[in-house]
Amino acid sequence: MIEDKNFTDKSLEWKRINMRNVAHLMGVEFIHDLYNRHEPKINSIRFRHTITTWKDGVVNSYAPVSEWDRLGETLGNQYYSLDPILIESTKKLYQRRREFFHRFIRKIKKTNLSAITNNELASLLIHFQSIVLGELYILNFVQIEHGLNIAVRKIISEIELNKEKTEEIFIKLIKTEIPSASQKEKLNLYKITRKWKWFKRFGFFNEEKAKDDIKQHYENYKYLYSAYGENPPNFSIFWQDFQKYLSDVIRPPKQIVFPRLLSKESSELLQKLQNKKLNMLIPLFVKGGLFRDTNKALLGQSVKYRFKILDEITKRNLEIRSNLDFYLLSEIVDLLHQHKKLDEKRILSRKTNGVVLKRHEDFVINNDEMVFIHAEDVEKILQGQCASPGECIGECKIVLQKEDASKVNNGDIMIAVGTDFDLIEAMYRSAAVITEEGGILSHASIVCREIGKPCCIGVRNATKILKNGQRVRVNATRGQVTLL
Repeated sequence: MIEDKNFTDKSLEWKRINMRNVAHLMGVEFIHDLYNRHEPKINSIRFRHTITTWKDGVVNSYAPVSEWDRLGETLGNQYYSLDPILIESTKKLYQRRREFFHRFIRKIKKTNLSAITNNELASLLIHFQSIVLGELYILNFVQIEHGLNIAVRKIISEIELNKEKTEEIFIKLIKTEIPSASQKEKLNLYKITRKWKWFKRFGFFNEEKAKDDIKQHYENYKYLYSAYGENPPNFSIFWQDFQKYLSDVIRPPKQIVFPRLLSKESSELLQKLQNKKLNMLIPLFVKGGLFRDTNKALLGQSVKYRFKILDEITKRNLEIRSNLDFYLLSEIVDLLHQHKKLDEKRILSRKTNGVVLKRHEDFVINNDEMVFIHAEDVEKILQGQCASPGECIGECKIVLQKEDASKVNNGDIMIAVGTDFDLIEAMYRSAAVITEEGGILSHASIVCREIGKPCCIGVRNATKILKNGQRVRVNATRGQVTLL
């Protein structure tokens, strides 16, 4: 149901499962549909109820805590017992070559949008939404991660009873040396910088030519950061990063000549533990993170064609571009087929009040309302989960959107609901990162392990309880944040 602000179900407790910046309603639909994706051999036990809200360009998605817990327990037990169908199906999922997706993107690249009819343009948009969702997101991967997380932790806890040591073992085991998509972008940017550093040393630096190199890099990578429908970052951000590398304001990204799936430390520890189940599940866990990162990068590269289709609709004088951001897919199809525009009052309502998308399966629960759980009384110690070990003290900086990233200075503790590609520089500057959502393979978790920063995830209501400028001690090894 859309534009329903009165969703208050007192019978359910809801867990936020995602937060994203999304520029248009079609992207919100994409995310909402993603939570119902499943592969029968893997996650038939899945979310039956989801709610997605969108206001001021920010998406929040929720699922019932009861479904989250049941799903984790069921998949966790299957992975723990090394269920052969589940293990084999998960491996095959990671091996998908996404050939149909790539063929479809190549077709769009060659298509002259201005030369096709309205009906053909509508069909292309429908295919774009369905093919990209179906080919990249065969299922909702967060559910696999949740199950593997529970299974691996259970196995480690049987080997090591000390909870702190259990966390240390877990984090060490899942370290990879294969760079993420955003790391590859930074590495390529730094390669360009090294060339201009050499020119600068010998007095041959040419700012205009350097800017041309960065513009080409920008064109290659700007949509990497638009995976779920966010507008691409401005060129100035890439240029600023180039200048920071050039002047050694920020350190160069780590480059590994021969990347391995598991780091040397992980491989040695796995060999030392000699556990059959861990030998099977740890590579499955790590490959899952890489699988999701690849999907996200491909989705970002494909989003530019969705933007081009929307731009083409505007060129045909069917609707102004800013209004199209508030159309559902079906409404854009009606616009193309029948020239049926949305009422200005409805568009204004969506701009002002936001929208709510709900999925509800009555055979599970008979209520159709929802309540958001408010922050509990502030405690001195907030508990979360270790994503990257370490301990430090610093001032909190709350980052709710990418514009807040500039507040984070060297040594600050960055507090966010979750992180994405566009917050990487802030993460580099921070002394530690705390997030409310995300799993052990979330963006914040992976990046912090790669750059050696302490990171706590799953710290409930951290952005509400903690305040800008407040000093805290982060003991990420224990998953604890202490208010000072």
